[in-house]
Amino acid sequence: MNRINRVTSILIQLQSKKIIPAKEIAQRFNISLRTVYRDIRTLEEAGIPIGSEAGKGYFLVEGFLLPPVMFTAAEVGALITAGKFLNCHGDESFIKDFDSAMYKIKSILKHGEKNYAQELENSINVYSTSGQKNTLADNVIAAIQTAICNKRVISIQYPASGGQEPESRMIEPISLGFYEQNWYLIGFCRLRNEYRNFRVDRIKSICIEEELCQSHDGSLEQILKQMLSYKKLYNVILRAEKGETYNSIKNRYSLGFLEETDLGSKMEIEFQTDSFEILSKQLIEYGSGIEIVQPDELKCITRKHLAQITNHCLNLI
Repeated sequence: MNRINRVTSILIQLQSKKIIPAKEIAQRFNISLRTVYRDIRTLEEAGIPIGSEAGKGYFLVEGFLLPPVMFTAAEVGALITAGKFLNCHGDESFIKDFDSAMYKIKSILKHGEKNYAQELENSINVYSTSGQKNTLADNVIAAIQTAICNKRVISIQYPASGGQEPESRMIEPISLGFYEQNWYLIGFCRLRNEYRNFRVDRIKSICIEEELCQSHDGSLEQILKQMLSYKKLYNVILRAEKGETYNSIKNRYSLGFLEETDLGSKMEIEFQTDSFEILSKQLIEYGSGIEIVQPDELKCITRKHLAQITNHCLNLI
């Protein structure tokens, strides 16, 4: 990237947050802090009102606005793809909000970029592996996002264990994530007095309360590890072919990951699970791409599931 484009990009980046650390700018463009300082001076000399806070970073003085920014074809493609994902995995209100934002973005695109966007919309699709779209309570994603940003407690109606009728939960929301084709809310459950994760499609209703959340110590990663500590965990060692199979397993079981060893054409991965029954069914999806090294109990359960599948298929003949 040449210097003119970089300085322009830094100006756009300064609009994205209330304050931007110099280190964050340096990491984004792979430049030194000295270069960041020089680029900031260039913007100031051009009349851009940039303020700074010692030890925190730079910011645009409140009230300064730039004219609408332009988008590259790659940026338009990224937005279109994100929209397709949300249409498959978002709630109705969230999809409408995103569509509204996209109309505004498309309104400032050049003619050629509009054609590019239309072609992509007709060519890109996101599919659910379950074959159907999960039904989310209306406005649930936006409500969770609002509560997280404003540090507000939420009350939800959520099914009790065993598929019983929904019960009321008071949750201090911490994070919203997408995993295994589902959205999950991670938060502190006051009913259980511990950190829990909640499948968003199982939330029957949600309400943002006036009460503020209490402060929670530790990073999200530490909280996730603490959540795993509540369960009885078992160590598993797999060997996976390098490439797609290895990458899929590493991502899928990243929360329980312990270590890995390079064996040449394969990787040996050690991680933890709380259920051999569920894990064995998931591992069957990888076919001959994996080998179960340990434990023997997992091998036995997987053989049992394979035998059930074989017997079922033979009965169809």
